[in-house]
Amino acid sequence: MQDMLGALVAVHVLCAFATRRTFFQPDEYWQSLEIAHRIVFGYGYRTWEWIGTPIRSIAHPALFVPWYALLKWTGMDSSLTLLTIGPPIQQALISAVGDWYAYRLILRIGGQRVAQCWAVLHLLSFYWVYTATRTFANTTEAALCSITLYFWPLSPVLVTHTPMRTFRCALLAAFCAVLIRPTSLVLFAFLGLHTLYMAWRHAGVKRACILLANALAVGLPVLASGVALDTLYYGQRIVTPYLFVRENLFKNLAVFYGRHPWHWYFTQGIPVLTTVLFPWSMIGWYKSLSGNVHPKWDAASLCTLAWLSLWTTCLYSFLSHKELRFLQPLVPWFTLFAANAWRALPKLVRGLLLIQLPLLVYAAAFHCTGQVQVMAYLHMLPPKQTVGFLMPCHSTPWQSHMHARHLEMSEFDEELISGDTGRAWFLTCHPPRRTNARTYWDQTDFFYEDPVRYMKSRFPDQYHMPPPPMKARHFRRRTQ
Repeated sequence: MQDMLGALVAVHVLCAFATRRTFFQPDEYWQSLEIAHRIVFGYGYRTWEWIGTPIRSIAHPALFVPWYALLKWTGMDSSLTLLTIGPPIQQALISAVGDWYAYRLILRIGGQRVAQCWAVLHLLSFYWVYTATRTFANTTEAALCSITLYFWPLSPVLVTHTPMRTFRCALLAAFCAVLIRPTSLVLFAFLGLHTLYMAWRHAGVKRACILLANALAVGLPVLASGVALDTLYYGQRIVTPYLFVRENLFKNLAVFYGRHPWHWYFTQGIPVLTTVLFPWSMIGWYKSLSGNVHPKWDAASLCTLAWLSLWTTCLYSFLSHKELRFLQPLVPWFTLFAANAWRALPKLVRGLLLIQLPLLVYAAAFHCTGQVQVMAYLHMLPPKQTVGFLMPCHSTPWQSHMHARHLEMSEFDEELISGDTGRAWFLTCHPPRRTNARTYWDQTDFFYEDPVRYMKSRFPDQYHMPPPPMKARHFRRRTQ
């Protein structure tokens, strides 16, 4: 068991050294490391989610504050290598622990051979290895979900016999996941209702009431701690999980960043998450839903995992904005469904699994390195230089990888300001929180509509840096 933990840690840390060089999606920097950097060093960019009516909890960025604080205290923050390698290693350790608990759960469900088979498939999973060490809130959420499921009573037998101490461990991990990603409530709502039903049916109302009381006893202090932490950070009493749901679900602001059809997760998302294992994952998923598994398997627990995966995927499908990483907590279980068919996998598919290795090495260590490397170059710019990023918003990391206080300053005074108007600036893409979405243009829209006009308007011959944002009255969309 300890050997497996060591192997998982080694693989994930090795991947962390590779993925720290490459760029995948903006949120791995802008919603975690950038905020932690700002807390410790006093400068960095806050996106719209962190200002005005903030919707993000400080819980996840706070995980990376100790590393930055240590570098600042020791005076070693001048080393970009140390500054950028610490957080991915932290995330690697978190993901390794989550995978270890997933392995232990699968060991209990299907035995050692199945668990070892799962570990091999999981560590050959292109998407998982590529993302597990990236500092998304979703990767920490996935680890906490795996820990929760290990301690959670997934079958009727476990519901009636699981000690309350074990159940409280599951609840603690679950509510921490909700703090970090409020959408985790979708997953845990199913678990909670399913468990209460099993308790009522197989052990009576008293057992169900005891489970519910424990959930309240653990959940309320955890959520209250989250509110206190956010209130301390923002300087105002605030409940970020509620605001997150209100802005993204009821106001549907997330659609500003992309709209997808209802079937996207089933037709595009899960195939990407499972790659060559997709057909076997689907077959194993169907068998698990119907209870058609090996006699030695814990069919009830596996069936619960299968219905949990279906429930979560279906509910997320109702949201217009979809991303692969929203299903991150389900990836280990999609692999488990495929593990049941390992013996039936043809040699061609086994070969494709191995072929993924060089592709994974390329993607993790070499693909999209420019976005990260340019920040190290900008770190060395002379103090009076300025730089603008004329590209889609958040195409690179920011101060968490640039660590250049002088580029955060205004041209006109020494007050530290955001990257919108500092010596380093970029095209912004704030969503229309208080304006009509149909007529709203962000700075990226202005630039790509007519780059030449945009540049001439913002950079006249006699003008001081940085330029102001473009106003709609200065620009009119060309008719098609």
